[in-house]
Amino acid sequence: MDGVFIGPSDLSATFGHVGDPFHPEMEKMHVDLFARIRKAGKAIGILTLDESRAKKHVEMGATFIAVGTDSNLMVTATNTLRAKFMGGLPAAAGPKGNY
Repeated sequence: MDGVFIGPSDLSATFGHVGDPFHPEMEKMHVDLFARIRKAGKAIGILTLDESRAKKHVEMGATFIAVGTDSNLMVTATNTLRAKFMGGLPAAAGPKGNY
């Protein structure tokens, strides 16, 4: 095994925080997991759709980060295309990713 990838939504659901992958309790767990993974000499990965959170994870030591999902990217692109063809009307908001 070369690395460990943290899936924040799956992890938070396991610990009773369904829909809140960055609950304060989970944030503490991420810090602990990052430290344990780093101590084991393995690569650290995590998923986040939020740019500022991704930067925080890099600062914490993440070596690879998934910054988008297929469904999120498709909704964003579709909303952009819709807005373009509707004369620049504001596009409906895409899914709210707290990953």
